[in-house]
Amino acid sequence: MMKLLAPVNSLDSCKMQLESGAEELYVGLRADYSKKFSFSARFQIDDNGTVMQPTKAELKEIIKYANSENVSVNLTANAQFFSDFMQKNIDLQKAYIDYVLDGIDCGVSGVIVTDIGLLYVLQSLNLPVGIHSSTAIDTMSISQIKFLKELGVTRAILSYQISFEEIKEIMKSKLMEIEVFGYGGCSFSGNCNLGHGLSMGIPCKNRYNIDNMEQPSCFLDLTKGCGICSIWDLNEMGVDSLKIVGREFSYKQISPITELFSQALKLARKTSKNEYNENIEKIIPLWWEKAVCSKNQCKYCNMADEFYI
Repeated sequence: MMKLLAPVNSLDSCKMQLESGAEELYVGLRADYSKKFSFSARFQIDDNGTVMQPTKAELKEIIKYANSENVSVNLTANAQFFSDFMQKNIDLQKAYIDYVLDGIDCGVSGVIVTDIGLLYVLQSLNLPVGIHSSTAIDTMSISQIKFLKELGVTRAILSYQISFEEIKEIMKSKLMEIEVFGYGGCSFSGNCNLGHGLSMGIPCKNRYNIDNMEQPSCFLDLTKGCGICSIWDLNEMGVDSLKIVGREFSYKQISPITELFSQALKLARKTSKNEYNENIEKIIPLWWEKAVCSKNQCKYCNMADEFYI
């Protein structure tokens, strides 16, 4: 049975996400190796002073509360290294391992990892938790799944741009747990730096009229934002986890999305495909239709080359 995975960044957000229907959580952890940089691939504290990562004490409280509701929590350890840390005499690999061990000490059930080398390092530690390969590894084939399994990966988070047929083939292998995105995601995931802070290339969030739509679209963003119409099929395939993106936002912004996807998933579990298709539009609110449906942002339903190229 596919579970709904949602982001949290505080105990309050944990409580609200669970009330909204989240069945699994993911969260980062604050550390002292940098003022802003975090192994969670989000700021520790953003430019507005908003704290985006809980402390170790706060993470323990989050996990304690989630576990009391029979919900597991995964640690985001999916940021890669930056070369200039060597100039500051910081042993970043040690800091990373300490970060992961702190998360395990708090009680996380899984650790999300992006770097292949770090997968190799963590495998040698024989950690007592699951290792999840990040979407930034761009996993789209059974061959990649087999390779990741050799590195100790227990769950693969598939590429933003994967298709239904590719998911079906991967699910047939039954080699490990599989996670896909239900809502959110950006850019060519393995090359996000093309549009995040560099002065070269085309920023991925620039808007271009290239697809004969009323609204302009992102030229490099091949990700359709919403997979709500595909939930029945993903659940039927045996996908283990459906992910909601948004740990950098206020939980008050994300929890309504979690609630919407929770309703859709509950509908998928108790209906046939035809019944799901007939009833899904009844639970989609007007604000979602305007923000997503009207822009044809249906994830998995259409291939990228039909829409963007």
